[in-house]
Amino acid sequence: MSVRYRRIVSTTWVPTTDPADDFLIRAVFGCTVVQPEAVACSGLTDLQGDLDIRLRLDEHLMGLQHRFSTEQIADVRAAVTHDLANAYQQRPPTVDGMNIRFEGVHVCPPRALREQHAELRDMVWSWHTEALREEIETRRVDHVAGLLSTPERAEAAAIAREERVAKDAADRAFQEREIRTQQLIDHVTEWMKTDSVKRAPVDRRYFADALFEQLTGKPAPVVVAPVTVPRNGSSERPKDGPRIPPPGLVDGI
Repeated sequence: MSVRYRRIVSTTWVPTTDPADDFLIRAVFGCTVVQPEAVACSGLTDLQGDLDIRLRLDEHLMGLQHRFSTEQIADVRAAVTHDLANAYQQRPPTVDGMNIRFEGVHVCPPRALREQHAELRDMVWSWHTEALREEIETRRVDHVAGLLSTPERAEAAAIAREERVAKDAADRAFQEREIRTQQLIDHVTEWMKTDSVKRAPVDRRYFADALFEQLTGKPAPVVVAPVTVPRNGSSERPKDGPRIPPPGLVDGI
């Protein structure tokens, strides 16, 4: 008879609410023979089987039968870990001539549940990866579009990066702006030729602002009308009254 320390894993099944699945319970016990004569007198030959039976008939595990579904495995693990650990730590299994110590318990999920959760996990990870890749690509596109938004920015990007592709884009942007500018000039010239023959209601200020923005790529500056001040220093005077001299020219003030 061996008196060395031995670890035994006892197993049992806890039925779920679904007849097709059960929870597998594994309890770990550390066993050491302390009195070989007592063990021999008790006639114990199968410690593994004895502990399996004890675990299967445990009142805490029997109280969990047919109460939980496979999706409630977290609740089952919490109940088994708390109740079974407290019970076996306070009152470990007793066998004559042996020292048995409870070392832990684990609830194994059914195979179908493991496969389902693994599939869902992989789908979520794949979705997050694809969403992150699309977000990075969108940001990169927006960044490049910002660099090529104007010929000046495109040329600056080409100089900073020393990339031929960006320089070509800048050249194309300059050419397109020159073409648009020339088309606009031709349109204005044609409009001026026909303006003396056929007058059209045109807002000249709006037209000038649009022309400025087309040529420069920037909005036209806002011009604030100046306030006319008479030479006598007063901006207000009665229509029929005399002009009021400025305070510096009034005696005694």
